[in-house]
Formats: sequence, structure tokens, C-alpha cells
Amino acid sequence: MDYKKLTEEQLEEARTAILIEKERRANLAQIPAAIQELAVKYTDGGGDREALIKAVGEQGRPEG
Repeated sequence: MDYKKLTEEQLEEARTAILIEKERRANLAQIPAAIQELAVKYTDGGGDREALIKAVGEQGRPEG
């Protein structure tokens, strides 16, 4: 993409799209470790593992 040929509005749209994509990628990299850390805290604190699994559900959506 030749950024020199873009209007200010197009350039801002591209910048916003890039920032959104960078945030998405960062989330994908960080969330699994964060979930694992929270799951350990939950179960170490006496939380029920099956309740935790149910809360996460299939594809990250709570069941029920």
C-alpha cells in the first residue's frame, strides 16, 4: 500500500485498522496465559473445576 497517495481520512482509517489488528493479535497471545493463571487461582482457592469448565464452555461461550 502506498501511504503517500492516501487522503488524510484514508490514512487515519488504515492507522485505526492496524491498531485494531495489533490489539487483536496481542489479545490472542496473552489471553490463554491469563486464563490459565486465573484458573489456577480459582481452583487453588477452592473453586470447582467443573464449574470453571462450564463457565468457559465450548468456544469460550458460557454454557446454558
